[in-house]
Amino acid sequence: MSTATKEYRTHKPSGQVAPPLILLEGGEKAGKSFTTALFTGSERVGTAYWVEFGETTAEEYGAIPGADYEIVEHDGTFMDFYGALQWVYRKAAEAKAAGKKPVVLVVDSMSAEWELLRAWAANRAKGSRSNRAKLAADPNAEIVISHNLWNDANDRHAMIMSLFRTFPGIVVMIARGKVVTAFSDSGQPIEGKKDYRVEGQSQLGFLASCWIRVSRDEPAQIIGCRKVVGGIRPGVNPPKPLDQDWTLDWVVFDYLKYDHALAQPNNLVDPQPERTPEQIVDEAMLPGTSADRIAELADEARRYGYGAVVLPNEQGQDELMVHLLRRLWQVKRAVEPASDQQRERLDELFGKTDMDSDTDERLKFVRDAVGRPVDSVADLTYGEAVEALRVLELYVSKLASPDETEAGAA
Repeated sequence: MSTATKEYRTHKPSGQVAPPLILLEGGEKAGKSFTTALFTGSERVGTAYWVEFGETTAEEYGAIPGADYEIVEHDGTFMDFYGALQWVYRKAAEAKAAGKKPVVLVVDSMSAEWELLRAWAANRAKGSRSNRAKLAADPNAEIVISHNLWNDANDRHAMIMSLFRTFPGIVVMIARGKVVTAFSDSGQPIEGKKDYRVEGQSQLGFLASCWIRVSRDEPAQIIGCRKVVGGIRPGVNPPKPLDQDWTLDWVVFDYLKYDHALAQPNNLVDPQPERTPEQIVDEAMLPGTSADRIAELADEARRYGYGAVVLPNEQGQDELMVHLLRRLWQVKRAVEPASDQQRERLDELFGKTDMDSDTDERLKFVRDAVGRPVDSVADLTYGEAVEALRVLELYVSKLASPDETEAGAA
């Protein structure tokens, strides 16, 4: 698809550190929530909002000396949880606009968020006709969650991550992590081999700008970090061990060198899924789809570069998509009544002629233009209205500039 005629805007990169999106993960009782609670009392941050999901420590940890945060209440459903995050987002944007210190959003935990979405997908899978029959025969039957249901769960998670990645403040995502048995590509456990797994959606570590792992037995480590100088790439650079007295305050403001006054939220451009050729043609074939809408669908197909796509037509025969849409448009406009816009345009043009108030003369003009007798403009089809408008527009243009028209003809 050619985009040569479109003008694109550009801008120079600011070089400023974007608002941190921190993943803080580790085993049970490793200090994840405690460390985060301490951070909320930093003199370098503004209001901290704690959104608890599947955990029960926020109330108690408010007693930690120096901790200073507010718990955001929600009803435990995904959409109300998401609504709470949107509310904090607005608070952060207002604080940023007012020149205040950065708002901190704490989510405890992202492991529970993904568990909820997994359960949602599993329950939907159990409700399918085939799986209901399978469970009726064997209540313990294994239910496979189809790809489309996993896609729906991932789409919901992506809604949350889009908020986090553009958040005009500091986000701390808390998640559980642990050592697990390693599995081969075939799904079989590998004897004697272990892997480490963050309990959450698989892209958590990748999307975080700073990934920190804490443990009860070993020093905390920065596993990955997006940083111009001294950045850490998982699988490329070794993790960075942290001092025993490390704090999130030090990580954010001294190691990452975040300056809230200068920083701007990430300019996130989410991929926009294009409609498939099949979806476009299916809509064009619906009985209620107007000629105008088919023309819009043809424009959509051109924008997506579907000019060379071949699809089955209504007879099941392969046809070039652009030809198919053109033919459907011609068929539709041949039988579809003239649109309100077409009739209004005819009335507007007749008002510029000596036929303005002469109904009989108007009808005679229309009959001559379309080549058949009509008792009213309302009797015109869409295609006939197109032709009548073409002839009338030419007539009006000659009335407006007869000398130029005659000179052009000569």
